[in-house]
Amino acid sequence: MTEIPVPTTDRAQAAQDLRTYGYCVLADVLDESLREELRERILEQAAGERSRGAFAGGSDERLYLGGAGRGERDNRRVWALLNKGSVFQRLLSHPDVGQLLSDVLGDPYLLSAIQANFASPGDDPLPLHSDQGYVPRPWPRYAMTASVIWMLDAFTEHNGATTVVPNTHVPDEQGDPRAAVHRARLIRKGGIPVCGPAGSALIFDGRIVHGTGVNTTDRARLAVLTYFCRPFVRQQENFSLSLAPEVIAALPDDIKALLGFRIWKTLGSVEGICAEGDIVDRQVHPVRLLEKTGRPYSERERSALTPR
Repeated sequence: MTEIPVPTTDRAQAAQDLRTYGYCVLADVLDESLREELRERILEQAAGERSRGAFAGGSDERLYLGGAGRGERDNRRVWALLNKGSVFQRLLSHPDVGQLLSDVLGDPYLLSAIQANFASPGDDPLPLHSDQGYVPRPWPRYAMTASVIWMLDAFTEHNGATTVVPNTHVPDEQGDPRAAVHRARLIRKGGIPVCGPAGSALIFDGRIVHGTGVNTTDRARLAVLTYFCRPFVRQQENFSLSLAPEVIAALPDDIKALLGFRIWKTLGSVEGICAEGDIVDRQVHPVRLLEKTGRPYSERERSALTPR
């Protein structure tokens, strides 16, 4: 029997599990009222997007709830949640989860994406993969990304729980050869299901190999996926383009910092504004093409100067 972490409310134990196995389950991070608020907002948004046709193809609710993946049997997603309710910001400020992310990624780190995920009966399992698979190998000896899966429903072996291959965050040369053989066997099996009660958070190192199981129940399993990265890594979602201007304007500075609107070691600067820690925004009047007296060129003059 493979030793695996179990859900815990002890942050120190969760941190130890995260270091040892590459993942942990922190229980009781979402109370029932917040879970229901999140669920209601997601279900309403999913229905609205389906009604507006914000999905690709057909009208079968079982297939197209909340938007489309890449195929008809993929898990359904509701994307760009920060545009779709301020309640989702509350998932980005949990102190214990934030500390566990800092343990993996250092401080500061960035939000890379946030989306809701329905694992429905009949969906294909998500194949095993690593979330930082785009990073050229050999990987550095630290994680570039990390994820938190917020369990709005209980995750069970029968409803398509996330599967993991423990210890795959440790390079083979650093581990016991026997452990490497054991990991290879688990990969062939599709990993181990990570089970936990509703309200738990599954936190994992971006290097760990994981996927999803098959939902053999008669009900979709709902979760919110939050993906994070180090501050020098390109984010999965381009928040400066995808977020509505009024949403950005209303965000508190700590959330703006998570989205990459705070200067970090000159990265993220706008029009020369690069003081460490500054929050930046889109320039209302960006400096455009000027002639030597400071007069802006007209539209016609700019066109004449543009190479064709």
